[in-house]
Order: sequence, then structure tokens, then C-alpha cells
Amino acid sequence: MGKYAAIGGLGYTFLNLFNGLFVEKAKPLLDDRNARNVAIATAIGGTGLLLKKKYGGGKKGNRYKIVYVNMSIDKPE
Repeated sequence: MGKYAAIGGLGYTFLNLFNGLFVEKAKPLLDDRNARNVAIATAIGGTGLLLKKKYGGGKKGNRYKIVYVNMSIDKPE
């Protein structure tokens, strides 16, 4: 979850700033609405990074193992 929030939030921030600076030749952070959207996206990206750091990637494999338990009754000879 954290990884996707970080990618989405910070990706939106980067693309928005890049588009405003280089494509539209505007100052993207001076518009109130755009500044609010960038701030929200950056906050979501930062929260995603914190979640990823706190709960980490963890190991995906070797989570479970099969254990054979012999339940047969030994008969005395």
C-alpha cells in the first residue's frame, strides 16, 4: 500500500511541476488551486514513504512451511 501511495503522490507532483515549468511555461506553484493539489499529492507521497519504511517490504517467500506429523499408532510387537 505504501509503495503505491508514494509512487502515485510523488509521480503526480513531479509530472505536474514538469508540465507547468517546461510545457506550459508557467509558474505552477503560484496558482492557488494547483498549489493545493501539489501539496496534497506530496503529502500522500510522503505518507506512502513513511508507511513503506515502517512496515517495509518484508519477505514474500518462505512464509509457510509444510511439516509432516506422524500420527500413526505404533503397535508393540
